[in-house]
Amino acid sequence: MQMVPTPGQPCYSARLLAPFVGLLREHRQIPEASLSWLASLDPDERVHVSAVNSLLDVALQLTGDPLLGLKATSRLSAGDVGIFDFIMSSARTVRAALEAASRYMRLLNDSAEWKVEVDAGRVVVRLESSVRLAAAAEDFGLVGLIRNQSPNWPEGMLDELDVWLAHPPPDDLEPYVELLGAARLHFHSPLTGFGFPERFLELPLRNADARLHDVLCRYGESTLAALPQAESVTEKVRRFVVEQLASGNFSLEDAARRMRMSSRTLGRRLAEEGTTFKQLVDDVRKSVALRLVAGHDLGLSEVALLAGFTETPSFYRAFRRWTAVTPSQYRHAHRGDLRGIR
Repeated sequence: MQMVPTPGQPCYSARLLAPFVGLLREHRQIPEASLSWLASLDPDERVHVSAVNSLLDVALQLTGDPLLGLKATSRLSAGDVGIFDFIMSSARTVRAALEAASRYMRLLNDSAEWKVEVDAGRVVVRLESSVRLAAAAEDFGLVGLIRNQSPNWPEGMLDELDVWLAHPPPDDLEPYVELLGAARLHFHSPLTGFGFPERFLELPLRNADARLHDVLCRYGESTLAALPQAESVTEKVRRFVVEQLASGNFSLEDAARRMRMSSRTLGRRLAEEGTTFKQLVDDVRKSVALRLVAGHDLGLSEVALLAGFTETPSFYRAFRRWTAVTPSQYRHAHRGDLRGIR
């Protein structure tokens, strides 16, 4: 299990792991060797998301306890995950707190973000992850935020909350009720998140503190700037297309399944980064085609297949659009033979 982060790999803050270490040590089925590396981490270190999710999957199998994430949540206190909690709780309004959660989520998790949508009088707050969330991680991330922040919310907001979880319901719902009160629970949901009436959005938080919030946000910004750069959604999709290009299995739906999000969400995330799936596919095809045409002796029909074209005429049309010349002319020109260019 790899501990040391590498560039482009999404990571968790080690602060998120302490509640799980304490909990799992109570289960004799979990070898101490599997937990010692987690326990030895400095709180400011980062750990690969995939490594932690794999550990949680194994822990669930060994303990048979579907409530691991929820039980870890019950061990959380405000501040256990660093300044993230305090940035949210010192914000002026519910909206400002949610905007702060969206802005500073990378302090805790490179692969997830909070998205706020308002529609028809309801606010929906989605926890979107670019990698698979283990059920324990889903419970911990979503219920943990609600548990830590709800005491600071306007009166009555928790009672009108809907909570959506993608994983199936456990046999015993009482632990959820203990943590979430009267909130309405929805399992097997197409999203992970929570919702509430829009009227709460601009109400003040009980612990709002403008001066403290400003100081914490400044510190949060400097901490964000110091974090290793996570791989963007655009980069992940580009890598997926490169891997799948010759097979032809590189549709938006295929990419969304690989990244464990809906096609609509993936399209929106790409738009936020200034591109589209169609444009990325075209860019990758162009890059592959130009390299193969100029630097190899492959037949042009072979180049077309490797560039993801099922029909050679479509490849020729795309190549002319990219370069204003035919593939043969481009090959001659880049080998010092300009006779093919007219």
